Amino acid sequence: MPIIRMTSKENAPEGAINLRQLEDHENLWLYDTHHGLCISEYERNGYNDSDFYMVVWNEEKQAPESLEFASTRGWSYPCYGSKPDATPEIMAKYQAWEAEQARKYRERMAAEEAARPERGKTLKVVRGRKVPQGTVGACIWVGEGRWGKRVGIKDESGAVHWTAITNVEVVQ
Repeated sequence: MPIIRMTSKENAPEGAINLRQLEDHENLWLYDTHHGLCISEYERNGYNDSDFYMVVWNEEKQAPESLEFASTRGWSYPCYGSKPDATPEIMAKYQAWEAEQARKYRERMAAEEAARPERGKTLKVVRGRKVPQGTVGACIWVGEGRWGKRVGIKDESGAVHWTAITNVEVVQ
């Protein structure tokens, strides 16, 4: 749970727990947030400073989010006592969310792979001016041309057409 600091007891936000005054500092109060929702922590190192983040579960969004709880840019040493404390129920929600994100990623990658022109796939010319639009044929070559990536398409009559890869779509 991230430990947050504030300058007066009255500034404590709703849901803050374990409100306490820091010893020997009359104007510094600490409180805990996201109790039972902290999944993991990480550090982002900059050129001169480091920032410390906690990945917490957001119940409203039903997704994780990052929360900065400390930094070396200023004095925040009491906050370094933060630690992950997610309950088994929250970890199950997080793991289900991760699995769903992985599934969506695999679907997106499969769709991109299916739409990528490659040798052996059937292509249709959908733009451009040198090869008639609507020309359909088997892709026989994909490679770098003088002006970028190009494809070679062999139509039903056996004629080979050369065009930019951006001018074609995969038919199947």
